[in-house]
Amino acid sequence: MKPKIVHFSLLGMTALAVGTASFRAQAQSSSSGSLDLDSLSVTPATGTISGWTGWSLGAVSTTLNSDGGFNQNFDFESSPTTTATTSASVAYATASTTATANSLDTTSISGNASGAVNIPGGINEEGVVSGGYGNFASLETQFTLSQDSLVSFGAIIDAAQTLQTDAGGQVLENELIFNLNVDGNGVLLYDSPLTLGPSAYLATGTGPDYALNNSVDLTAGQHDLYIELDGEQDVLETTVPEQPSTCLLLLTTFGAGLVWKGRRLEQLRNRVFVQT
Repeated sequence: MKPKIVHFSLLGMTALAVGTASFRAQAQSSSSGSLDLDSLSVTPATGTISGWTGWSLGAVSTTLNSDGGFNQNFDFESSPTTTATTSASVAYATASTTATANSLDTTSISGNASGAVNIPGGINEEGVVSGGYGNFASLETQFTLSQDSLVSFGAIIDAAQTLQTDAGGQVLENELIFNLNVDGNGVLLYDSPLTLGPSAYLATGTGPDYALNNSVDLTAGQHDLYIELDGEQDVLETTVPEQPSTCLLLLTTFGAGLVWKGRRLEQLRNRVFVQT
């Protein structure tokens, strides 16, 4: 009776398949960003500020992808006590924006612009937040200055950005922007544009209570104040030839060794079987 031979080659291939599946499951490319306005101050060196007209609030959220998905929502409100908020999502991308004003002046205002794109590895896909269509929160008002004065503007913000790519991924854009304009002229600005190549990771931010400050000379009379928070994301994922990890190379070598050993045992047993 011929002895049974254990199929080591099958065991090796099974181990290799399990290792490959585990490696692929971990691959993805993603990008996220969040920008908050926590507080705002406007302080003249001389004279007083009055005549706050109330806030006009705007919130626009836009997401799209390379499959033709597109979703945009918007909300526009007026204070003295209100919030404009909206969100949008398609496959692989989400976004949200909020602008709040609970007072006529700057004592109780806030805003947020956020977005995220997450694409699993092994597919050809692009996910975008904004894409030029807008993903922002805005706050606009007018105030009256009693006399010519140097006016100080201060904003407390919190920004956070995280980027991650696999071998086939790229973060083409991750940008957060805060700007404050008076009469159409820039006074406060925070701008953090980031990109990331394949197989990389980056996380950065301001941390809480990050202060922006600047002073400008203004004449007596009414002035326009405009604030905007923007969040932009763009991630591209493409398929690339599989590159075995060290674990896979070890599994492949182990499997090959088992195949050779199994065949050698079979040859030896056949020889013994013939001789007897």
